[in-house]
Amino acid sequence: PKVLCLHGFRTSAEIVLQQLSATELSKHAGVTLVAVDAPHLPSGPADPALGGAQLGQLFEWWGCPAEAGEDGEIPYLTGWRGEQCKGLTESVAKLEAVVQKHGPFLGVIGFSQGAAMAQMLVEAGKVRFGVFFSAVTCHAPQHKRTFASQFTTPSAHVWDPVNDEFQEEAAQLAACFAAGEKHHHRLGHVVPSPSTDPSTYRAAAEFVKRHARD
Repeated sequence: PKVLCLHGFRTSAEIVLQQLSATELSKHAGVTLVAVDAPHLPSGPADPALGGAQLGQLFEWWGCPAEAGEDGEIPYLTGWRGEQCKGLTESVAKLEAVVQKHGPFLGVIGFSQGAAMAQMLVEAGKVRFGVFFSAVTCHAPQHKRTFASQFTTPSAHVWDPVNDEFQEEAAQLAACFAAGEKHHHRLGHVVPSPSTDPSTYRAAAEFVKRHARD
């Protein structure tokens, strides 16, 4: 079975597979992880936490031009939080095309902005489960109805309720799922790894393994 993996704001498919410790997760859960790049080049700087490593080409699912500063640059921390989400329509269309061409996908895993895109696939009925790491939400007006909904799709929500500055968004998304699993850590806005938080990582991996068999 295949599981679609969606990267965060201004990163890439390659980076999200690294963040997910993809080889270990794939082996443990018995799934094939398929990651795709968003269709848009970054409208501003990348996450400073990624450091100065050779990151390759980066991408974003949408950007918010209204958040631009006087220099015209759209900052990393707020560049996705506005209601004017430039590029969102194209990103949704790309994911629909990916599902059509490379699916079916049993589930979807998303980190940060990728988790918001993952939620859209869940809402559209394209997958049977979702895993949301440090989820943020899409503030476009057409997606606000999501948060008045209750989804029965199996889900796992993994975030830091203390140190993640976007923790309220992760909690808001988790509250939309009637029986979603919730796993907390204290690592900030990241994906826990087998080395940084083995118990939380294993809980997420077990969720994928369990639902890959259903």
